[in-house]
Amino acid sequence: MKNQNAVALGRLGGSVKSEAKAKAARENGKKGGRPKTRWTKEELLMKENKGEFTFNGKEYVIIENASVENRYPFGFEKPDIIYTGRALDIRGNKYKVVWELKKEYTEDTGLFNNLEDESDACDWEHPTQVEKIDGELEED
Repeated sequence: MKNQNAVALGRLGGSVKSEAKAKAARENGKKGGRPKTRWTKEELLMKENKGEFTFNGKEYVIIENASVENRYPFGFEKPDIIYTGRALDIRGNKYKVVWELKKEYTEDTGLFNNLEDESDACDWEHPTQVEKIDGELEED
């Protein structure tokens, strides 16, 4: 429980206008001011520089190179091979991104096992699933 006297005193102190506070605000402004709570798309691209894509009309920036993953590692005789990575939306929310193999690279064709250049393994500009790290699922 907060001490109401201390709360009232703090409120009074925060409302005071003084030359010292004005000077401190000017100095902070010279240093760039308050930090931003959101990044611009350009800032995200410059920061991460791994690409971007649009999924269901929403723009994302890739922050982690995709890696191979088995979709059903247990309980299935033949698991699907997929690629997963991480992305951010314009507000900085994190997402897991899923890309499925192109049909010519599925296990049935055997071409995936001989794949040396993964740049053609998936349609990287069109993921099949985007899932917010804390639960929101978006599917194509």
